[in-house]
Amino acid sequence: MSRKFLFICLLLGLFIATGFVFRSLGYLDTADLESQETENQEEEEKDKKYSELKDDLDISLFKEETEKNDEESQVQVKSIALFSTGDAGVDWQVEGYSAEGFELIWSKTSDPAYPTRLGDKYKYFSYPEASSAIVSAFDGPGIYYVRICEYLAGQCGIYSNEIQLELK
Repeated sequence: MSRKFLFICLLLGLFIATGFVFRSLGYLDTADLESQETENQEEEEKDKKYSELKDDLDISLFKEETEKNDEESQVQVKSIALFSTGDAGVDWQVEGYSAEGFELIWSKTSDPAYPTRLGDKYKYFSYPEASSAIVSAFDGPGIYYVRICEYLAGQCGIYSNEIQLELK
């Protein structure tokens, strides 16, 4: 027989004998290995359930935060942009939501405001969906300065940009 074969047999015998010795002394207990494997599986299942619950909670919190942000954007006006549509017409676009509506203010003096000054005119739109109007030349023909604002309990919140219209 070759030396390699004898050497391999000797090593194999040592491994088998060592396993037998360890097992008989209690160092290598297959019951302990099976028990440890079961505990590991239980831990993995707990970790998996925890991870799933955490993911569900994260998703739920994200949905609540998104809904809260959507509600806030519905409540708060961030900006209003006013545009001329030609002649005496105006349109506006709102970023946000004005629950109490809008005040359209115009005057021959720049920076019309609400509550109005002497020489200003206003028109109240109680519905938040309003987005266009016609202004009149209440003080005769000429250049009129026009703004719209978010209406908040008798006063203006956010104002739009100011535009000029030549009214006849």
